[in-house]
Formats: sequence, structure tokens, C-alpha cells
Amino acid sequence: MFTSVKPTVRHIVPEDLKGRSLLKVVYIVLEAQYQSSLSTAVRSINKKSD
Repeated sequence: MFTSVKPTVRHIVPEDLKGRSLLKVVYIVLEAQYQSSLSTAVRSINKKSD
């Protein structure tokens, strides 16, 4: 079974960079359940103000 996700669905950009640099991360996974975990982690990092 092959699962494909459109890149635009997983494109996450912080609302405010707060002086930080924007970093692009590319990840390749075989199991779809990891995509949600990575997206949650990115959103959590984006919320931090440090």
C-alpha cells in the first residue's frame, strides 16, 4: 500500500518569526502515522518565542 500526501497539506509556516530564521526541513517516511507527529512537533517549536 502506498500513501501520498500533497506537500501543500504539510507546509507549515510560523505566523511570526520573532527574530528567528526560517528553516526548511524535508523528511521522507514510509509510515503515514509519523507525518502527524512531525507536524505537531513543528507547530510546537513555532509557538516558542525563544
